[in-house]
Amino acid sequence: MLEVCWRYPAHQQVHTSAFWHSRYIAAVRNTKLVCLDIASGAELWRTNVKGSFRWIAVTEQAVFYLSGGHFLVALAIETGRGMWSRTLLEEFYGWLHASSDTVVVGGWRGYTDLLCLNAADGTTRWSYPARHRLLHRTSIDPVTQTVVLAVPTDASLHFLDLANGREVHCLTLPGIWTQWTCERIPLPLGTTAPSLILNADEESFFCIVGDPPQVEQITVGRPIWSRNLVPVGDLIPFMSGRILMTHSVTTRENTELGPIDHNRGDLLPFITLTDGSMIVGTSFGMLYLFGPTKQLVAKRKVGKSVPTTMGYAGTHICCGTGSGEILGLQLR
Repeated sequence: MLEVCWRYPAHQQVHTSAFWHSRYIAAVRNTKLVCLDIASGAELWRTNVKGSFRWIAVTEQAVFYLSGGHFLVALAIETGRGMWSRTLLEEFYGWLHASSDTVVVGGWRGYTDLLCLNAADGTTRWSYPARHRLLHRTSIDPVTQTVVLAVPTDASLHFLDLANGREVHCLTLPGIWTQWTCERIPLPLGTTAPSLILNADEESFFCIVGDPPQVEQITVGRPIWSRNLVPVGDLIPFMSGRILMTHSVTTRENTELGPIDHNRGDLLPFITLTDGSMIVGTSFGMLYLFGPTKQLVAKRKVGKSVPTTMGYAGTHICCGTGSGEILGLQLR
């Protein structure tokens, strides 16, 4: 079962969070960023931040937080100590990604150019013209060490070298992903996804992996309702109608986990535990626990919705809710 063992008042819907080892980092009270211990709920550090409209990215060394659309701050992930801050030249920056030595921001809705910064001090490394361009999404590919721009107008993927911003690869990839603009891409565990997944047609998706990048179209044989597909380790979770399913990239097997109460195509909070169990959060505020044998073990109402990344440490689970709380739960 899923037993609530602590609650942390956020005083707002928790919609910006990240998970790092045994810590959960979230925006709360409209002006705070906090780091909580997942097992106990203890507040490890707290810092003041500016404004709303928030994005977050984490690495092993730092938390990068963009607020108000143009104020970017870097904090030491262990202590919350400020490393550097920067007010960006334009307003309404969005899409924030980070690697060990690089921060990439901008391009959201075509409001600004894409900006690449040095993670250590926030200085500009390079910029790329993205103003007034329609981008489906941006991401960092850790394998090719590139920034990937998905451009729906010509169904193309452009891979820019993280070191200098030069285009090193380009792929043409027509599919129904070009019909949707992604406001945000919720990445698993608050980190860079290991591969890029794009909807191909109603029953298949593209998986882009390798260096140089290779494209494989994977057919699941069921209608794919989810729009923003994000890999979680080996698995790609998705909704097919009301049915939660997973596809294993390794075995190529589809698994039908069962019906859940969820009605968002753009967000599917999902984690896998070390024993093979899986937990999914839904737009109706439910957590569903599926055991290693893929059977439903437990479910619990935790709030109005689960709109954030979930975190875990051992048997402890943590999630933000649409009811103004961060909850810690334990598997019993």
